[in-house]
Amino acid sequence: MKKRHARLLQLLKEKEGRFLSGRELGEQLGVSDRTIRNDIRILNEDYLINAEIVSNNRLGYKLRGTLTQFNKRSPLDLDYHKRAFQLVKELLDANGWMSYDKFAETHFVSPQTIHSDVMRMSEWLKQYDRKAMFETKPFCGIRLLGNEQDKRMLLTSLFNNEFAAKQEAISQMTTAFSGWHTPQSIADIGKKLSDVLDANSIYVSASVWAKLLAVVLVAVHRGKTHELSTNKSAQAGANWKLAEQIANAIGWPCCPDGELAYLASNCIAFKLLPIQKNGNTAASERLQAACLAGLSLLEKQYGVDLIGDQKLLRHLTLHLQNMLSVLQDQYEIEAPSLSMIKAQYIHAFQMAVVFAEELGEKLSISVPEAEVSYLALHLQAAIDRMERKPIRVPLISTKSLAMTTLMKQKVEQAYPQVSIQEIYIPYAPSAVPRDAAFVLTTSKELKTQHKTLYIEGDFITKEDIARIKECLTYGILQARVTEDCFFRLNGQTKEELLRLLVKKAGAEVYLPSIESREQLSATDIGNRMAVPHPLISIDAPETKIFVGMNSRAVQWGERTVQMVFLLLVSERDTVLYESIFREIYQLSKTARLQDMKSYQGFRNSLSL
Repeated sequence: MKKRHARLLQLLKEKEGRFLSGRELGEQLGVSDRTIRNDIRILNEDYLINAEIVSNNRLGYKLRGTLTQFNKRSPLDLDYHKRAFQLVKELLDANGWMSYDKFAETHFVSPQTIHSDVMRMSEWLKQYDRKAMFETKPFCGIRLLGNEQDKRMLLTSLFNNEFAAKQEAISQMTTAFSGWHTPQSIADIGKKLSDVLDANSIYVSASVWAKLLAVVLVAVHRGKTHELSTNKSAQAGANWKLAEQIANAIGWPCCPDGELAYLASNCIAFKLLPIQKNGNTAASERLQAACLAGLSLLEKQYGVDLIGDQKLLRHLTLHLQNMLSVLQDQYEIEAPSLSMIKAQYIHAFQMAVVFAEELGEKLSISVPEAEVSYLALHLQAAIDRMERKPIRVPLISTKSLAMTTLMKQKVEQAYPQVSIQEIYIPYAPSAVPRDAAFVLTTSKELKTQHKTLYIEGDFITKEDIARIKECLTYGILQARVTEDCFFRLNGQTKEELLRLLVKKAGAEVYLPSIESREQLSATDIGNRMAVPHPLISIDAPETKIFVGMNSRAVQWGERTVQMVFLLLVSERDTVLYESIFREIYQLSKTARLQDMKSYQGFRNSLSL
């Protein structure tokens, strides 16, 4: 079952038989309504036995029945992850050389396929700096060497842990862990694990439960002969106690400290318990200094005052105290809401990426995308606490004081977030603030550097109010994306599409920085849109925004993308990242891609 299919079932299950529209499901999963329809057809035809997803043209979809049993695929139908899982598992059992040909023959694939799998796993080990490696030798075969903990992490990373129900997980684990555990022992350990979580009021999805169960099953089997070294930083707190409860419940009362530390670290990575206070003052001071450096960088690049927010600093420091050992050992972090956070909190997530990169340098750690999403939530909370500055709109008037005052009051009454600044003709250009969102004027001949709206009559009309709303919603996109900044492209991959857009924009000098930013975390935001940009603001007179509409959707991180906004934000411009991201997010929620395949269609979408 695909990860998206499992998440789709989970969303329907959480609604307990109530209908969810295709649009709602698509927004949650970052796909189109059509993809949702296809996924539901596949689930109904290929997986569900005692349940069915029913549809209603007006209301949407709901789950009927129980998720207790699923169709099984042929045991010979092994995809990469299943095949690689079995290969690593057998290499761990062999504890030495194993024949390529023997494994290939057993699993009905060619030795070349196995070699390709090994190369792919080797890339994963290298990417995450794991202290484990494959060694191949003519006439001997292949063996797996290195650190026991990293071998386990490789194995569990390959296990398909996206399930809609626990029973489905148990069914697949019976096959995957054959030879290590009996079907009955897997079911018993699974039940006891559930009992411990329930006793501690810990409620997790079937997928997270399956991940934790896989960790426990591997620890029980490997811990008998390959004990882990003790991680002293994990030997305290509620997560250590939870690990002890799990070990005792499954009949492992004398569980070694190294194995308890392994279980406790996974509990932290899976975010099972709330953040705990840590009494390590030295570590706290070090983390606080790193956080201050990161916040200082954000203030310089994004123009937001975060250093003075003591609550933010305290929460970030406490969060990192709990996560530091897990990040140092590069455990897999659980972040089920990653896609939603990237889509809904675009500005905070982009800031979190830069913040995480600075933390990585200061603390010599690697911060994965999943952990970045939690940092983004802290930053979003701080942004929400900040007093929102009013949107400044100059009104350059040729009318009388009384009429101008009435215009000002009419606009501010319609839009409380707007602050009208009255300027009378003749006026000095310097009187118009640089950070003005746009300019209102009663002079038809007036030209300014800002987007300008002409008010024709003596009073503000309903039509004027509607035009002002357009500027408030999409003022930056309307002003900055001119026709020569909109391109039709034909990229076949993400990399090709990005290179084509950068070349069209004449921004090749920024491509290395843009690619570095993408390596940290893909910039897809849902609704087939992405917002690539350099890691830092550029040294240019003004901000540029380029739009690339591709002929087809291409894979971009975990989702597909067809419309790309290339942001080149100048450090000398007053336009803020937050304002740009807010407009693009609004567009992603209200516009349809098929309506924006031309520049005129794009402009029309900004006027809806």
